[in-house]
Amino acid sequence: MRATTIGLISTNYVHDDFDELTESRTLPTLMFGGKYRLIDFAISNMVNAGINAVGVISHYKYRSLADHISNGKPWGLARKKGGLFMLPGSVYASREKGNRFLVRDLLDNHIFFDKEKEADYVILCDGSTVMNIDFRAFIENHQQSGDPVTLLCKSMPERTDGRFLEVEDGHVKAFSRAGWGSDLRFLNCMIIDRQYLVNGLERYGAMDFSDLMEVFDERIGYMKVGYMEYDGFVGVIESLNDYMRVSQKLLDEDVRAELFDGERKIYTKPQDRTPTIYRPGSVVKNSLVSAGCVIEGRVENSIISRNTYVGKGAVVKDCIILQKGRIEEGAYIRGVISDKSAVISKGVRLEAGADRPIVIAKESTV
Repeated sequence: MRATTIGLISTNYVHDDFDELTESRTLPTLMFGGKYRLIDFAISNMVNAGINAVGVISHYKYRSLADHISNGKPWGLARKKGGLFMLPGSVYASREKGNRFLVRDLLDNHIFFDKEKEADYVILCDGSTVMNIDFRAFIENHQQSGDPVTLLCKSMPERTDGRFLEVEDGHVKAFSRAGWGSDLRFLNCMIIDRQYLVNGLERYGAMDFSDLMEVFDERIGYMKVGYMEYDGFVGVIESLNDYMRVSQKLLDEDVRAELFDGERKIYTKPQDRTPTIYRPGSVVKNSLVSAGCVIEGRVENSIISRNTYVGKGAVVKDCIILQKGRIEEGAYIRGVISDKSAVISKGVRLEAGADRPIVIAKESTV
């Protein structure tokens, strides 16, 4: 009998490093690349592997998440058997960087595992890691290993924030933080035997305020945890700087091709818009400009989301402009992340260093 897998995506985590960008939304629903949301990658990776039952553990600020994923139709998950399930998360979301899978959230949603009791495996991942991965290969690797848990990782010598795996003889022997030895970074994604997870949650219920990875850390000497290295592009977003850096990676043609142009598509909620209008005298260099925009000024090394206006004489460099942004005549902005419906007034000049972008709040005027 063919093994079956279900998916569980956690969005119930909060980082204070994103300023106003996450005041009214969760990090996974932040726009990416002009028309996508970060969570689109996790859901698409699952459905591309034939996973047709996906649960999404939500943060209490779930409005933007519910509006975006709805019944799962853009991903083919509006179906009678399986489907997309919005699952409640604890109000006390994890605030520690690297924590994604709160034990109490898994315990509170045990009905999801019980309902899909025919499944052999569960893939757990977060909703804000950017990659286009073949989960079928991940599942096959897990099957062949015979281990109850397999963690997905990637060699990252730059040592970003997060958990790193100390490995020996094909298994994880310990976990460490950046700068403490191994460069194998855990990609906030794992596959677990479903029954093993259910049994473990029953045993470790007293640790409900812990993260699942903290439980593994406590028990690593008594359990077999395997790992699989991923060699494709990965964008790990733990901070505002990460969001800017990973977003600008999309200006690299090779990165765009890997993420969007292969057989495995990244799906998102459709938005019908008219084509962008480039007025005489406008200049656009090395940028991504979405549909519905009007460009009269100069745009360089930037990502412009839907329905944005860049006025005559305005200059936009090294920026991310979310949907319905308005950059008025003669404004100059560099190193700015402008949230939805924000207005940069005529003649305003804003310039940030490479180490910390300026954030303009949603629907505000500067």
